Amino acid sequence: MLSSERAADDGAWLDRGHGQTTVLMVLSPRMVYALREWPRMRQAAQDAGFRVLAARDPRVPLAEWWAGIRAAGQPELAFMETVDEHMAVKLGALNHTPASLVARCGQWHPWPVLGVMPDVTWVSVLRAREAQLKEAACP
Repeated sequence: MLSSERAADDGAWLDRGHGQTTVLMVLSPRMVYALREWPRMRQAAQDAGFRVLAARDPRVPLAEWWAGIRAAGQPELAFMETVDEHMAVKLGALNHTPASLVARCGQWHPWPVLGVMPDVTWVSVLRAREAQLKEAACP
């Protein structure tokens, strides 16, 4: 959940009725590869059929965020919203960045995907999380 989102639970905002699996990647300039690899990993996940969103680590002050995105050459990330800190802590998404949360039908997978990885591995891990979420039917 992004900090500006309001929902009855931590995952309901993700689905919006289309049943597509969503990947929310939490980014931080404190792990240099998180920002540099974001475009590639976003594209690989989108190409595999995932809806992909990103949010910044809420513990990173805005000045540090701006310096990091300039250094990474990612100015389009300047005004990215923060992830809801309470939800991110509950799901383990602030232990390492990037941390990617996978959700389907309003349910979060209980394990974040941590770090940067090659496209084939990345998509394979996302598909495994998606398969586990599909075991619980959409309402």
